[in-house]
Parts: sequence; structure tokens; C-alpha cells
Amino acid sequence: MHIDVRSDWLSYVDQVPRALVAANTVTSLDALEQSSRHQHQKAQLLLTVRGVINCEVEDAVWIVPPQCAVWIPGGLPHTAFGSGEVECISLFIEPPAALALPSKCCTITVSPLLRHLLMRANELAERYDVDGPDGRIVSVILDGLPPRSRTSASRFPAIRA
Repeated sequence: MHIDVRSDWLSYVDQVPRALVAANTVTSLDALEQSSRHQHQKAQLLLTVRGVINCEVEDAVWIVPPQCAVWIPGGLPHTAFGSGEVECISLFIEPPAALALPSKCCTITVSPLLRHLLMRANELAERYDVDGPDGRIVSVILDGLPPRSRTSASRFPAIRA
């Protein structure tokens, strides 16, 4: 699903009755500057495809270069901004599906396989068939995300405010 950062999609994403909702954003600095601090029930994996995204969470700013991702647990207030034209893919994951995932914000190394799966997730129908091929792709994506026990200190540490 392609989204417009200026629309009200952030509150809408929690209403989609699926374990995973994917969204692709291509925008410029001007649009991301308008992004206000927000939170959603679903956790978010924010993958930078091109450009650099900065994700401000609590008292830190996570710098997310291309082909890297930041994990944002559900309910955590945050904002994202970038410089120049940026493209990112966001996965929004229901809390029950994210129980084994990190409980704190962190960067996640994205393997080439997971990157391709994230791009494929962006092509899923909003209400994909959870028992069909799309549901199996979602299961593989969730299995490919590192559990809490496998996450380590970030290669791209947060800048503390």
C-alpha cells in the first residue's frame, strides 16, 4: 500500500484487522518535516530504502541509513524526518504477533531475503487472506525478524538528547 504521509493513515493502521500492515512512503524533506509526534498500538519496523531517515524516540534520535531498519515498539511516541527525497517501507505489527520481538527501540540488520520480503509485503492487499499465500508470506516475515534474545547493541547507536 502506498501512503501519503500527510493523510491520517497513522491512526488508520491500527484499525486494519491483520497481524501485519505494510506501507511504502516516497516523500521529500518538506513532507516529513510536517510529521508530528505520534504513536500507534501496532509496533513499527521502519526500513530506509533510499535517503536517510531520523527517528526520534523518547530522548534519542536513531539515524537509519539506506537498507537498515529501526524497530519501534507499539505505543511508543515517536516522529520521523529525513533529508531530501526518501523512500521507506513500514511494517506495522499487532502486539500479539510482536511478543518475541524487542521491547525497546533498536536497529535491526535486514538480510537481503528479509528486504525482498518487506518489499513484497508492500504489494499485499490491505486485508490479505491470512490462510492463503499472502498469509504465508506474512508468517515468513514475522519468522525472519530477530527475537529479543538475538538483538544486540546497534551498529548505528542512537544520539542521546
